[in-house]
Amino acid sequence: MVLGESPRKVVTETVGNRLAAFLPGRSMFDKSVDKAAARMEMTRLAFALAAYRAENGSYPTRLADLRPKFLAKVPTDIFSAADFHYRTGKGGYRLWSIGPNGVDDGGQGQGVEDYEGDGDDLLVATPE
Repeated sequence: MVLGESPRKVVTETVGNRLAAFLPGRSMFDKSVDKAAARMEMTRLAFALAAYRAENGSYPTRLADLRPKFLAKVPTDIFSAADFHYRTGKGGYRLWSIGPNGVDDGGQGQGVEDYEGDGDDLLVATPE
């Protein structure tokens, strides 16, 4: 309980959260929320990568190189609690989250051009 919070509010939220856990579709909703959170962090990373490139002429070799000038802290992948995967190529990059299945599919997932597999990675990429 947070100091100053009404006990009634705390009990209501606790009971509501426990009951909601039994609702059908809850895990699908949670996955959608987690995907949105991962995409938001990847978007922040993409903006920081663009700023780094504008200032340095190329993308960094590691996401850690964005600290502290472009990001105070490099975010982690919500699905692994580890760093997002990042790879540079010929003037571009690939940045991905392992997605809800918890497996690194190499940046492959739905919505990735020419991909027809079962992967569910979330990808942000520029031409490599």
